[in-house]
Amino acid sequence: MKIEPVVRFAEDSDRKQVLDLLNSVFSRQQRTDYKRDDAYWNWKFRDSAYGASILTVAENEGEIIGIDHLWPWEFCFKGELLKAVQPCDAVVHPDYRGRGLFKTMRTFGLNEAEMRGYRMAFNFPNENSLPGNRSVGAIYLGKITWWVRVLKPVHLVANKLFAQNASGFNLPGEYRLNSEYLDRLAYEHQPDERYIQIHRVPGFHQWRYSNHPSRRYGMVKIREGTKETAVIFTVVQNGASLEMVVVDFVGGICSRNKIIQSLVGAAKNMDTDFIAVMKNKMFGIDRLWANFFIKIKLKNMVIKSLNSGQNEHLHSFENWGLVAGLHDSI
Repeated sequence: MKIEPVVRFAEDSDRKQVLDLLNSVFSRQQRTDYKRDDAYWNWKFRDSAYGASILTVAENEGEIIGIDHLWPWEFCFKGELLKAVQPCDAVVHPDYRGRGLFKTMRTFGLNEAEMRGYRMAFNFPNENSLPGNRSVGAIYLGKITWWVRVLKPVHLVANKLFAQNASGFNLPGEYRLNSEYLDRLAYEHQPDERYIQIHRVPGFHQWRYSNHPSRRYGMVKIREGTKETAVIFTVVQNGASLEMVVVDFVGGICSRNKIIQSLVGAAKNMDTDFIAVMKNKMFGIDRLWANFFIKIKLKNMVIKSLNSGQNEHLHSFENWGLVAGLHDSI
């Protein structure tokens, strides 16, 4: 008699099997050689500033053969709090693919998310996982706009932009990230209600950036009169090259030229090959031709509403204050 896999919520006793399966599958896809461990389990699944994840597994005769993870987030928009989940860390063991397990696990988790009051699911699937997201009703927004400034073009000829063999880089002490300072900036500056943006609860910056188990983040401070902007970034090593990716903006909105000038100065100080930053209209990161940036389309985004309300505003990039820090792997 054929035994059907059981789909259920993960427990702490599943930790080793979950991490082993994630490492086995993702080792052939990810940009770094990072191995998920207990620190990753706690940071990703248990210690979020927004509460524990919804972690679903498929089990067959005691063996974890599939995982689907919904990462909790909160956003602000027009004075309203939007609770959301981000699907990520979704894998099925190669021996069990093609049986509908992904859709079963995702539906199981999303039903639970809706019961808990989450308004939407959003994520950034690659080309392989995009059809699976569409199969559970996600709406495709398109590819996200990035602005890239090349500082060392000769290196980029030999090292592909956003290459796959990246490793960590120790940032100079002058760019040390200060989560308490970031919390203060977020508290003192009210969000622009025209854009869907991160609800920065106390402890968010410590959890998301300072406590990350593998990434190292730095920041630059920009002051312009009474305004203060902090820009958070990460730098990774790709062979002899360095890649600088801006992941977040916090605080008041200083002028675009002032922000770009500070970023370029930091990038040159660290001898990076290029700077990449997601389009963000709220902070003026939307027309950077005059600052010697080029525009590229990279990374898909999808949205799935989890209630029957009017959610059309979620489906347009123009309403989002997007930052790369929303992406679980950056």
